[in-house]
Amino acid sequence: MKKDIFGLYAEILKYPSDINRLSKYLCDLRINESEGVKDCSLQRLQEIYVETFDFNEKTALFLSQHTAETTEKKSRIILAMAELLNEYEIHKTSNAQPDYLPDILKAFGTILKRNDDEDAERYLADILLETVRKIAEELKCSENIYAKIMKHLQGDLAYFASNQEVTYV
Repeated sequence: MKKDIFGLYAEILKYPSDINRLSKYLCDLRINESEGVKDCSLQRLQEIYVETFDFNEKTALFLSQHTAETTEKKSRIILAMAELLNEYEIHKTSNAQPDYLPDILKAFGTILKRNDDEDAERYLADILLETVRKIAEELKCSENIYAKIMKHLQGDLAYFASNQEVTYV
């Protein structure tokens, strides 16, 4: 499996600004909806994105939303992800928390490319998989493109995860 796919997922899961680029990334990931995306207007795709991720806290693109039950744990996750982004020199998306899924996917791809910390790879894969699994479950009855993307991402993350329960410091 190519380790740079997570950078593609990171771009796909950001607020859409270019249908052709999104379609190309979907094609690169072998997600069959690339042609259907081209038939959609950018405005409609943006509406779908906002309805899917911004107006529904159960599908929000923030790790802490899905992996922490208390404010204290959410704060620790956000702090840990800020440190992770800093360590791997990933520029945080403006106006987003440090635990924004696309930014963490980009960091995960960087960790995999460096191939120097297997424990960090598995730990982050487990956190990402838990988050994506919960989002995919909430979207399973949805017919929009983002439900399909989350299902594919879940499968790709499963390859790297240890499938152990995630504990937070």
